Amino acid sequence: MKQKFTLIILAAIAIVLLVLLFFTGSTGESSPDSVQKTASKVLENCQNNKYFLSCYQQNFSQITKNTNVGFAKQVLGELQQKDKRVLLCHSIAHEIASAVIVKNPDQALQLLATFDPNECAGGYFHGIIESMAGLNADFNLNGEEIDKFCSVMPDDYQKGSCTHILGHIVLVETDAQIDRALDICRGVAFKKEECFSGVFMENISKANLVEHGLADAQPEWTADYALSLEEICNNYDGDIARSCRIEMGSVYATLYNNEPGPILVACQKSGKADFSNGCYLRGVVRAAIWLDSDQQIQSLCDPFDYDLPVYQDCVAKIVDALIKNSPDFLEKAVAYCSRMRSSSIQYCHRVLKFKANGMYSKDQIINLCRNFYLQDYKKLCETLTT
Repeated sequence: MKQKFTLIILAAIAIVLLVLLFFTGSTGESSPDSVQKTASKVLENCQNNKYFLSCYQQNFSQITKNTNVGFAKQVLGELQQKDKRVLLCHSIAHEIASAVIVKNPDQALQLLATFDPNECAGGYFHGIIESMAGLNADFNLNGEEIDKFCSVMPDDYQKGSCTHILGHIVLVETDAQIDRALDICRGVAFKKEECFSGVFMENISKANLVEHGLADAQPEWTADYALSLEEICNNYDGDIARSCRIEMGSVYATLYNNEPGPILVACQKSGKADFSNGCYLRGVVRAAIWLDSDQQIQSLCDPFDYDLPVYQDCVAKIVDALIKNSPDFLEKAVAYCSRMRSSSIQYCHRVLKFKANGMYSKDQIINLCRNFYLQDYKKLCETLTT
């Protein structure tokens, strides 16, 4: 990598270590009234739009550019109370973070250190990483440089997330030519499967491809569209095919309205247990967020009754997805673990305690505990603070 980029990497390491929280997302002169009014206006603009998610993304990008990230995040929190579809906030957070970098291009590295990489399932983190790479003229998209760029991240999770989002960018930079993009990902040393998955996710959503004029519009996820994506997966084998099939899980969850049975059947088209399991796990993570029925949520991992490690992986992914996407889901995650079968309840509790203690303060958890009326829930909830 060129000397300039080396200096940028060193600067990023220093910033991450020092955690320079110069950009905290304070709301300035914002008031609860202005937050509520803005959220209501955004809801009015987008709730009945066929492409509501794209509409929300555009609105939040503009809000962030016109105000600041703190205000935008407050509006998002208010909107989540009005439209549960945005509880799955990854893509909106992505747009907010990207808009922040547009406003502050010289502060991208500092901003990276100020966002929680887990918030909105990594949406803010992904938006910043993508913008950083786009702003860096010396960044060459090849496997070695992707590894170097992501090496400044403080842990393996964030390094993998960085590699994933660069997979999205690789597809853009190769003019939407999947085979060329995958060739670049093959050169990645650390978690190359994340690069593969980024390529396939971008090909599915086409969000960045549209922005760069490489696709006309973001597609509607219909049965015909799912079939066209399956045909692409059929062109590959090994780890690449697995990554392609896993990304299909989100498509099936949307197509089948988060019903676990049809998602599983669709995922099994791959004919390989490893592929179909990964696909289904991707789908049920989305389903757990959207489903309201406690019975349906509790049954999401039932297809893996025969395989305890996969069953526990499914449980962990559901808990992780719930508490990372919205504070409102912490209670839902506690309830999920409390209803778990006796053979797995302790495992679910351990996962929940580990994840919650990493994302919520002791006071937040104590306040949640006070809202539980059933004694069994209360005991579990209180253990989270010990």
